[in-house]
Amino acid sequence: MPQAKTELSEHSEFSVFSTENSASTEQNKTKRSKLSNRNNQICKARVVSRPGCAAYALLRPRRMCRRQKCNCLSVASFAFLIRSSLFRRKKCFKRSSPGVKQPRFKLENILHKRDFNMIQITTPQELQHYRSDLHDETIGFVPTMGALHEGHISLIKQSVSENDKTIVSIFVNPTQFLPGEDLDAYPRKLEADLKICELAGVDCVFTPSTDAVYTKEEPTLKAPKIKGYILEGYYRPGHFDGVLQIVLKLLNLTRPTRAYFGKKDAQQLYLIQNMVRTLYLGTEIVPCEIVREADGLALSSRNVYLSDEERKKALLLSRSLKRATKRIIEGERDCEAIKKEMLEILSPTRVEYVEIVDRDFNLLHEVQIDNSIILVATYVGSTRLIDNMWV
Repeated sequence: MPQAKTELSEHSEFSVFSTENSASTEQNKTKRSKLSNRNNQICKARVVSRPGCAAYALLRPRRMCRRQKCNCLSVASFAFLIRSSLFRRKKCFKRSSPGVKQPRFKLENILHKRDFNMIQITTPQELQHYRSDLHDETIGFVPTMGALHEGHISLIKQSVSENDKTIVSIFVNPTQFLPGEDLDAYPRKLEADLKICELAGVDCVFTPSTDAVYTKEEPTLKAPKIKGYILEGYYRPGHFDGVLQIVLKLLNLTRPTRAYFGKKDAQQLYLIQNMVRTLYLGTEIVPCEIVREADGLALSSRNVYLSDEERKKALLLSRSLKRATKRIIEGERDCEAIKKEMLEILSPTRVEYVEIVDRDFNLLHEVQIDNSIILVATYVGSTRLIDNMWV
């Protein structure tokens, strides 16, 4: 029996076994040829992710494409990872850049055990047709603007666990951006987002174009004239008009049993709950907890704008909220005294507002336990960040 020799591919961490048997050698050549063809076909779909983020750690190819300078995720590489024992054992991937330590990222944080049969839909008509085929099943809906992070993943996981089907929308909504804001610069990572949704067990992803969603003769929808124009609405007038407009469209298209929104955008959450209640939409709005980095920074797609120095300064938001919480635990109830201490911590940043409101967004003079939200919005460099604490 001929003795097998082991070769390690230059661009792979997996061993490729070959034997001296001519038939086996010919078979290996055929497989390599197919792999090369599939890799070459996928080269144009490059995945652009920030090093260190979850999507980057997940999607960094273990087997480099046959175009040796291309770091795209090949179909063959992804399929190989799915089937490999390393994937089944849920081991972490490491970035191969020399001298750079890669944060460990656990695949079980997003992996959901069911068949990968996700579909992508790009038009409202297709989504209506898909939804009409779902009769007695519960539907969970997670609206996003893409650039998915662990915060989005937590919403998706909750929807998957609580519903028969989960629909995720990925759409950067232009009507909620004011002139001069970051609409054009907003991070877009569709290929990475689709892979994350697939691994998380999403059934359908809706990725429409702007022209597919909006027409030239759009009816207007206005946020409430008081609650929609304080705090975020004051500094971003018209922002909530666009938010409610797109959320109403998406809820009408998906007709979900439950829709999942993060508590980080607390005022947005309140206004959406109010819209669903007053327009009798029949969807349960599920508030989901804020997800933070280990150092306390609330996850946001806009965090990618921060430099290393700005990111350190951004921790002042969570630090100020922790100080407020500590003072409340110690018995302080006066809102002005709490806000004064928070502003001292936030002084190195350009603060827009620090406020304490009840769950219906009425301004408070004294903290009401189990009915208060402490809100902060500030600029760190040129990046606008918001955060809050529910107490």
